[in-house]
Amino acid sequence: MFTHFAEWGQKLAEHLSTRFDNPVGCYHGGQSRGARDQLVADFQALEGPGTLVLSLKAGGTGLNLTNANHVILYDRWWNPAVEDQARDRAWRIGQDKTVIAHRLVCPGTVDERVEEVVAGKRHIADLVLPKSSSLGDLDSNQLQTALGLRTDELLSDTDDLEGSLT
Repeated sequence: MFTHFAEWGQKLAEHLSTRFDNPVGCYHGGQSRGARDQLVADFQALEGPGTLVLSLKAGGTGLNLTNANHVILYDRWWNPAVEDQARDRAWRIGQDKTVIAHRLVCPGTVDERVEEVVAGKRHIADLVLPKSSSLGDLDSNQLQTALGLRTDELLSDTDDLEGSLT
């Protein structure tokens, strides 16, 4: 379960542990590197908590959580790539289970508006970017198209630019 509020994540982990009478680990940047590494190692080895609450900043990239098959985005983030990175902590090479991502959105809340913004951003990216690439895979023409840059217009009015500098 991912949240972008570390303090709230700690409270959520404690609440879930009590509510379901099962340990729930909490992974955030306020912990030592060793404590975070041990929490992940125990989770992966099925020796620790079977559920983790992770802050997006500390746990959203670089982790391998193939023991997880459900990813819950507790509160939404404006950037869909951040959420994709969090989901991809479970959806890794070596994953042999189906990974299901859950996004919690309550009607009439700011999260509903964030959902609309994120859906719009995803739609634009799908229209502009090739299906199997990241920005790093694009050639200069594809990148110009993705960013809406028209170099012919940018470079055509050099006379106007020179006149404004004097």
